[in-house]
Amino acid sequence: MQHKNILITGGTGLLGTRLRKLLTANGYRVTILSRNTNVSENSFRWDINNKYIDANAFGETNTIIHLTGAGIADGRWTTKRKKELIESRVKSAELLYEKLKDGSHNVKTFISASGIGFYGDTKETWVDENSSAGNDFQAEICIAWENAVLKISSLGIRVVIIRTGIVLTKEGGALPVLAKPVQYFIGSPLGSGKQFLSWIHVDDISAIYLKAVEDEKMSGIFNAVASNPVTQKEFMQALANNLHRRLLPVHVPSWFLKWLLGEKSEIVLSGQRVSNKKLLDSGFRFQYLQLDGALKDLLR
Repeated sequence: MQHKNILITGGTGLLGTRLRKLLTANGYRVTILSRNTNVSENSFRWDINNKYIDANAFGETNTIIHLTGAGIADGRWTTKRKKELIESRVKSAELLYEKLKDGSHNVKTFISASGIGFYGDTKETWVDENSSAGNDFQAEICIAWENAVLKISSLGIRVVIIRTGIVLTKEGGALPVLAKPVQYFIGSPLGSGKQFLSWIHVDDISAIYLKAVEDEKMSGIFNAVASNPVTQKEFMQALANNLHRRLLPVHVPSWFLKWLLGEKSEIVLSGQRVSNKKLLDSGFRFQYLQLDGALKDLLR
């Protein structure tokens, strides 16, 4: 394992924080790119809008893990917000491309996040890495994001793109949001309840990034989801069982969610049934393949 120095963008987010701990525990030296260098002593400043990265950031770096991107679930999807969601991902990747193209550096591997939102609403159809993109806004984000990242492979750098499912962690994201109404006995399926959720435990997604760092045979696009996607209704029922609660016998109607959330309702009303066969074929072994085991671990 010769590549010991890793630079992370988005290193203070939910996944970035967990990943830094895992990589450090495995003997890596981890630094981060941040707008605010006070967040960590091992940080370098960057400013995406002004196309600035501290010249020392790439010094010893062998691997870049790119997690930066404004939160898709935060705020209403106004025209301004949608532009921000795309640009925070695309401009950051383009800036890294330009600096890697210009500079002398030792970067051999570039690993980037993406999302299974790439596939749009797949209904009951299984999709894999070769399936075509969807045509909704989440797909639009992922297409632009991945295209910006894939340019980096033209520099002779190994590029891995990790299309991530719904990450389950008690620290934030979807799980606490969905669990809260269930805890107060007002939980119920959203919309038809038939939309598929392709999920992954936070420990597994962190381990996938570690494998992508260490396994030089990994390159291209990988779906990071557990093997057993469930419908939204099944997910809510599993949540209720683990919290020893009952669900309300009614669904939250789609029209209400569209009225409440606007276009952003596609996050909860569309679903993806995603295959992880390529990841399994690469030799990755999941710790949590069944939803019940993942929820037991996270909710205990």
